[in-house]
Amino acid sequence: ASHEARSRLIASVAHELRTPLTAVVGYADLLIEDPDIDAETRSEFLLHVAREATDLTGIVEDLLTGARLEVDRLAVRMASVRVDRIVQEVVDEHLFLHGGTIPVTGSATAIGDPLRIRQIVRNLLTNARRHGGGLVEVAIQERSGAITISIFDNGDGVAEEDRDRIFEPFETVHIVPGMAPSLGLGLTLAKTLAEMMGGQLTYAYEHGRSRFTLMLQST
Repeated sequence: ASHEARSRLIASVAHELRTPLTAVVGYADLLIEDPDIDAETRSEFLLHVAREATDLTGIVEDLLTGARLEVDRLAVRMASVRVDRIVQEVVDEHLFLHGGTIPVTGSATAIGDPLRIRQIVRNLLTNARRHGGGLVEVAIQERSGAITISIFDNGDGVAEEDRDRIFEPFETVHIVPGMAPSLGLGLTLAKTLAEMMGGQLTYAYEHGRSRFTLMLQST
């Protein structure tokens, strides 16, 4: 059973890495083979390379984080952080690569690890892009001494019977046509990292919108 589980994991990792790697190599080859390509097309190809390379970086970061958690070698470095600044930075990076608009409202200071907050928000935005609708927004609020970062999207949402399962490792409840299935680690790691910082990560579907909410301690 252990051997079979490892084989499935290796196959899943290889499948998810192959898609962005194929795109990076393909666009790089086109740029090399045609040195006289026009500036607009070159910029478009380079943006595709940057987008896929960023996705690769995220996958590798999640895999390393998961490995460190397995051997209890992951530490969080708690500090007082302006979560609105961290969120806006991650959103700006996301929009630069994928376009669109994502409004961010609210501001707050919380207790947490800035690196891990970035990782959680990145995973939630990636999840919204892969599985949510076209309208995504982020709201930061202070509630009863806690800070919440809520990421909304207008997708179909997760079926009620699957809502606990989405946080389990290697579980994928949405298969998007034309898109490689996700590894199923992002939400698991996001929830674990939130709890390591003394917070929570929850999911709800209300008024036609999905909402993932990261709750952290206020200062």
